[in-house]
Amino acid sequence: MLKKILLPLDPSPYTECATDFAISLAKIYDAEITGLVILDIEGIKSAVGPIPPGAGFYAKELENTKIDTAKVHIQNLLSTFKSKCDSAGVRHKESNAQGSPSKRIAELSPYYDLIVTGIKNQYHFETSDKFTNTIDSLLGKIAVPVIACPDKYSEFNSDSEVFKVIIAYNGSLQSIRAMQNFAKLDFPKEIDATVFISSNDDINAENMFQNIKSYLNAHKIKKVNKLITSKDKISVFNEELLNSYDIIVLGVHSRSGIFEFLIGSLTKHLIDEDKTMLFLSE
Repeated sequence: MLKKILLPLDPSPYTECATDFAISLAKIYDAEITGLVILDIEGIKSAVGPIPPGAGFYAKELENTKIDTAKVHIQNLLSTFKSKCDSAGVRHKESNAQGSPSKRIAELSPYYDLIVTGIKNQYHFETSDKFTNTIDSLLGKIAVPVIACPDKYSEFNSDSEVFKVIIAYNGSLQSIRAMQNFAKLDFPKEIDATVFISSNDDINAENMFQNIKSYLNAHKIKKVNKLITSKDKISVFNEELLNSYDIIVLGVHSRSGIFEFLIGSLTKHLIDEDKTMLFLSE
């Protein structure tokens, strides 16, 4: 049962949407959300750059100014998070920490059931306004599933009674765990699941699909479709398909990121398209 959600906070529109989705989940499961902001002091020091002779005092002043400004942003982020949770009637905690954002999130992950974050982030908001790929920074380091949200709000909280899901599957341990972890969330809405299998072996792919379908049916996911293909994966995951689904379930590997049949171009494609939530599980 989902009871503790970790929500890393930053000023990005991705975090705004992740916050809304986390609140939706918390209301459904009566879960508690911890809003976490991380101050990367070492990152600030690095951003100040090399200090020329005689400029040490001014460099320290600049560093302190950036840290003080970041602390104000942190309080604003936590205040906004608290206000949203209070308005929604959701249990919550505010937390801040220092260090590398991805490292601190990984260290805290064993004490939560789920991490909800943006597909991209501005964790280093103290020194840069650029977006960073969240997935690359967290894969191989986290102990629990991650839901990564695009910069638009999911239809999950709409009037629709159906939540449309693609489960990417290749028989690997990681893809099995991803499918199981998603099924065990026991969403209250009707799930319309499509199992995506990339294979040239139709018989083996059909056997895998039947086993997955049986498992999902046992977890109250009754509508299970199949998409078995040997086509180029990017051509399958086109804009029309991505706009038709709420979330993509992916197994990840601790050494090589998104599992082998999804490595590289498709991962980049899904991030760049920025249209659909990703459910990631190791």
